[in-house]
Amino acid sequence: MPFLLLIVFPVLELYGYYRFAVAFSFWDAILIAMSSGVLGLFIMLTQGRAALLQLQRALQMGQVPSSRIMHRVLMAFGGFLIFMPGLFSDVLGILLILPGLRHLIVFLFKVKLTKFLSRGNFRVFSGGFGAAGGFSRAGDFPQEPPQEREAQVIDITALASQRNSKKDQ
Repeated sequence: MPFLLLIVFPVLELYGYYRFAVAFSFWDAILIAMSSGVLGLFIMLTQGRAALLQLQRALQMGQVPSSRIMHRVLMAFGGFLIFMPGLFSDVLGILLILPGLRHLIVFLFKVKLTKFLSRGNFRVFSGGFGAAGGFSRAGDFPQEPPQEREAQVIDITALASQRNSKKDQ
């Protein structure tokens, strides 16, 4: 099913742009694509990174994230959908930004997440995927204890002073 979605959705987006350009004009289609890209980027920048980090922090503590955090994450995802070129992704992004549908999605997600957290088979790890971390089910990755390693400290003050003396000459 996901593979079919990866093929059908872009074709549907291209067809939607074609029909829009035929009904209005090519320049109107370009204007819609450019303006939706700028709007989506603005929404992602204002809502995105902080919301994802707050979501990850709440999940690491084993808590259900607050509704405010969930709303910000959905708005950031809606901004991403608006940023993507395509009329149908723009419509989906706008639906995620509108409060009515977003409240329903947050409620359903919190119910599902509460069930996962109560069973104890949902955990968040942070490492290897940048600052935002990633999600996994318990047992997907073996848990390794932290290891102590020997390290050698190198003094670089002599290198810095030689570099400065070359600049002075």
